[in-house]
Amino acid sequence: MKKNLIIAVLFILIFSIQAVQAKETDASLYEKGAKLNEERKSDEALKLNSKTAKKNKGSDSVNEKTQKYLRFVLLLKNVKKLNPELINEHVAYMKSLNEKGVLELCGPFVDDQQGGMVVVKAANMEEAKKIAESDPFIKKGFDTYEIRQWLIGSKENDFLQ
Repeated sequence: MKKNLIIAVLFILIFSIQAVQAKETDASLYEKGAKLNEERKSDEALKLNSKTAKKNKGSDSVNEKTQKYLRFVLLLKNVKKLNPELINEHVAYMKSLNEKGVLELCGPFVDDQQGGMVVVKAANMEEAKKIAESDPFIKKGFDTYEIRQWLIGSKENDFLQ
């Protein structure tokens, strides 16, 4: 009986220590995430360069370090029924972007939302806008679009550390 009590107490102690360590790990992960978030907010790479922004008429510019991870997501929404000829023009445009190294990925949405997504490398919002507006879907009024800036998370830039 005494032996069982000692074993039970040891198990309780071991699991208590593990629980405390797990809480500390959770807390340190939270603190690390909060620290990274603060660093990102204050990181010069994410701040606009006011001279360049003025020169580019308000477009947002980032430094070279962040540019490596910055992409622009073009969210396309169909407003008119697409036809095969127009789809072929759009695909040819996507191929040309891919050949230039501008296109990261693209494709249609398969849910009830009509439209698609295109992810491109661009120097700034103005350049991304030019890319979007050169798409035959947009040029011919079959799609509307929204552009979102997106930073790729990776181990290299401490997003996945």
